[in-house]
Amino acid sequence: MADYINPRAHACQNCVRAKAKCYGRTDGRCERSCKRLDRQCVMQDRIVQRRGITAKTKRSDQAGQIAQLERKLDGLVSLLEASQQPSINREPTAITPQSMGPSLSDSIPTSTQTDSEYVILPHLSPTQESHATSSMTPCSQSEANPEELLSIFRRDMARQVPFISIPPQISAQALTQESPFLYRAIITVASYHNSLHQIQMGQELVKYLTEHLVMLGEKNIDLLQGLLVYITWYNNLFHANPQMNTFLGLAFALIVDLNLYLPFRGYGDHEKFVDEMKTTITSNPDWRRNTGPSGEEKRATLGCFYLFSCVSSKFHTLNPLQWATSIQQSYEDISKAPENESDIYLVHLVELQYIAEKVKYISIQQLPSQSSTWHRSAGLNLKLLTSELQKFKASLPESLQQDPMMRMHYHAVEILTFELCFLMPPTIPTHRLSLQRADVLLMCLTATCAVVDICSSLDLKPHISFSSVTVAQIYLAMAALSKLSLFDAEDWDASYVQSSIGLSTFIDRLVTMMEEFSAQYDVMEHNKPWLRISLKMRQVNIRFDNLLASKSLSSASLPITQPSDGSFPASFHLDHFDLLDDKFWQKLLDDAPTYNSIS
Repeated sequence: MADYINPRAHACQNCVRAKAKCYGRTDGRCERSCKRLDRQCVMQDRIVQRRGITAKTKRSDQAGQIAQLERKLDGLVSLLEASQQPSINREPTAITPQSMGPSLSDSIPTSTQTDSEYVILPHLSPTQESHATSSMTPCSQSEANPEELLSIFRRDMARQVPFISIPPQISAQALTQESPFLYRAIITVASYHNSLHQIQMGQELVKYLTEHLVMLGEKNIDLLQGLLVYITWYNNLFHANPQMNTFLGLAFALIVDLNLYLPFRGYGDHEKFVDEMKTTITSNPDWRRNTGPSGEEKRATLGCFYLFSCVSSKFHTLNPLQWATSIQQSYEDISKAPENESDIYLVHLVELQYIAEKVKYISIQQLPSQSSTWHRSAGLNLKLLTSELQKFKASLPESLQQDPMMRMHYHAVEILTFELCFLMPPTIPTHRLSLQRADVLLMCLTATCAVVDICSSLDLKPHISFSSVTVAQIYLAMAALSKLSLFDAEDWDASYVQSSIGLSTFIDRLVTMMEEFSAQYDVMEHNKPWLRISLKMRQVNIRFDNLLASKSLSSASLPITQPSDGSFPASFHLDHFDLLDDKFWQKLLDDAPTYNSIS
């Protein structure tokens, strides 16, 4: 369409600048501005308007620009494919045996590889991370043989999830058909050698879970089993926004929705319609079970109780999944007829955590603003729990008597039990054969040293040292060492803790382990999670050493006649903290502005 030219502008330049109406033109000047101000009246230039630019034309121009960008991107992709072997032909969301590469050895970085072979990710905030990794281009080292990943899981990781039974003859192809979500979870946690690829697969796993469980409302044992596997190794080492409590809540919801939390029993004629009514109203067919739970469902039920108990022990809170009749039935059925060694291991772990739950019930911890008091019944319960732990240890099969992981579990429950010493009254010399605070303090230190020694003697790998259960046990040991080192009482010598195994020594060992992991597994230039954790632990070590120094100075300045009341000299306790929680460390920094710098 031809251009349109306005034949005459309606206002002079002076009126336009004054934003005034131009009218009354006589003698070649307008009355409004030019004639009154005695200025030259000059009309505006003619305006050329293009009326041919329509929405369709704009879309055509945009399409041309998009096509030009696509051609540039195609050229970049061609260069990328030419520089990478093997070439990448799959979508990043496809996690199946066919989509995995030929060899695991190709995906493990060696000393001859450089950082340029990997996709470099900066340390992002949770929002930035979700946007960046969602459009992340898959890289060559992300390919791995699914059979080798499944073999890694069986060899190194299955021991820590005895509630998941995978027959040795089943292949990765068969597993992905029978239990697709469990298969996804297994290859995700088994890819610990490649943190970048593990981040990608973990996000795809959560997307799958959200879509099928939340959006589509699917409820099956496959989702529950895969969720338990993911929870076991889930931590915020590679997650800027941890969701452990969310995943535990989803597992609890599945247990309830699958009707595994209620005991299976026959119903009388007068009760049959109740379940039918629930099924119709809720559209949940599992309300009406015609058969009892399968072996997989029983193991999953015990696994939920075990994980909930271990994780809640870290925070000294009650397990929301209480020991119910259904858990008791599953425990008894598997105990009487174990199908393999993993079943035997599972029932003993569950039995041990059942004792831990009793400790939480009798521990008389109250709000920080309230003073805790010691009741006579608590002393009796402490003796009963100690006796129960000794009986459990004696009843262990010979194959588990010296098992390192079982021993760590056992001594962790001992720490929970003996931490009641901090609520006991001071020791009174007596001839009665009863446990007093000095005795239990020493028992707590002995159990803590046992956990530290086992943790230090194990050839820990990332899949062991940072499972959610092992992390909880490390938390307990660090918390106990902190309290034992800072506890000031007449019947306790805190310096004895430092001569045995102090918190600083334990942290130094953990820092060394983290730095070794960083050298081997931190493949991203600007995001080194293992190194970041080691620096945080060094920061805690500096803070704790400063507290010990200030405690020594304050003790030296006190009069000799001033008695100790069995209290802590400072508010810093590694009791309810998360080793990987940035909020905890930020608060720690705010509370202690006089830190020494870390070189």
